[in-house]
Amino acid sequence: MDKNQTSVLNQNLQELNNIAADTVGKFISSQIQNCQISAELIANEGKIILRGFVTDNAAMQSASDIAANIKGIAQVENLLAIKAQTIETEQNHIVKNGETLSDIAKEYYGNPQEIEKIISANPELATDIEAKLFIGQKIRIPS
Repeated sequence: MDKNQTSVLNQNLQELNNIAADTVGKFISSQIQNCQISAELIANEGKIILRGFVTDNAAMQSASDIAANIKGIAQVENLLAIKAQTIETEQNHIVKNGETLSDIAKEYYGNPQEIEKIISANPELATDIEAKLFIGQKIRIPS
């Protein structure tokens, strides 16, 4: 194999390694609530480095345990940080006669296009939006 072929092969291996690391980071993140984790694989050493944040020590340990159980991983370097969960405040709105979600969004956010914030806090409104509103209905309004 000549020098050029070796270089191309090494580049391809690095790309595969990056894809695997990205997949591992996403998998670990999907297993632990409220975290954001990325992984770096050092395949020739059987090592994985975890970076990002979790909400507590138990989540940090879980991330390490999940990584340690990956075939071929002999060492886990956990560089995760603990980030306190932010508590989103919300208030309630009682629907008045003739109100639409756009009206409510304009009242609370100053922009009638912000209805997605309201829908995310009220998943029952996700289908047939305007037809779901009725007088006296209580809707959560996130800050």
